[in-house]
Amino acid sequence: MAMIAAVALHLFITVFWFVLRSKRVGRQHAAVEAAMVFLLPGAGFLSLLIWRIICRLRHLDSGNYEKIWEMQDAVSLGQLLSETDALSLGDLTFVNDDKARRRLFTTAIKQEVVDNSHFLREAVGDRDREISYYAVSLMTARSEKLAAHIEELEQKLKTATGKEETTLLREYAASLKKYLDGGYGDALQQRMHQSVLRSVLTRLSVKDPDEKAYRYLSIRMAIDLGDLDQAGQAIDVERRRDPEAEEPIYLSLQIAVLRQDKHAIQRAVRELENLPGKRSKKAEQAVRYWGGELT
Repeated sequence: MAMIAAVALHLFITVFWFVLRSKRVGRQHAAVEAAMVFLLPGAGFLSLLIWRIICRLRHLDSGNYEKIWEMQDAVSLGQLLSETDALSLGDLTFVNDDKARRRLFTTAIKQEVVDNSHFLREAVGDRDREISYYAVSLMTARSEKLAAHIEELEQKLKTATGKEETTLLREYAASLKKYLDGGYGDALQQRMHQSVLRSVLTRLSVKDPDEKAYRYLSIRMAIDLGDLDQAGQAIDVERRRDPEAEEPIYLSLQIAVLRQDKHAIQRAVRELENLPGKRSKKAEQAVRYWGGELT
């Protein structure tokens, strides 16, 4: 009878400790401590209790996460959310605490520091309804604002000439690209903006024939739209202009991959390997990935 009472008390202490600590440090951390209490009857509980008392007395208590989030909100939310290319929602917090995670995200939204479109698209499908709601609201607002700006530029371009027209075309192209990169609109709107951007890039290439960035982007747009023959012809022109340029070779590799042409892939990889000077990061990655034997 005494044994049963002791076991029951031990289980009660374990559950009590887990419930108490999970409110402060999250379930994962609390589960680890509860496991220690359970596996070391008496000693585990006493060790943790003494440790918590010492932390309190020496002001080492790490359980006060509210202060941590307040400091995070005030100091480095912008840096955390805007400097990362592929920040996952699981990285939003250092503890597995949904409440703190939601607070961090919603505070970031209110402070308007979330600029990463990949981050927002991931947040739209988040399990937390509040996070998903804020993400959808922000994407909708940005989409409408950008669409209005694009329409405004279209109206100005109808009467613009000379340098003003060139300046507006550059801004128009940048806005269209931002719309596409943000994943705004439905599939039909995306395709329409892709076509418009291609025509704008063509006009800019005529106005500024020495600016190869417009021509390269136009080729990438053709690839995205599936116009591989036209893209290939444009690449041939760029190769004749500058045989040692990396970007046309890289774009030809993209076309070869889409066509599943093994020989063309190997040829493009060899050309990238034989280029003089240092290759770009994306070219290095392509060489490493496609440089092996293709079966």
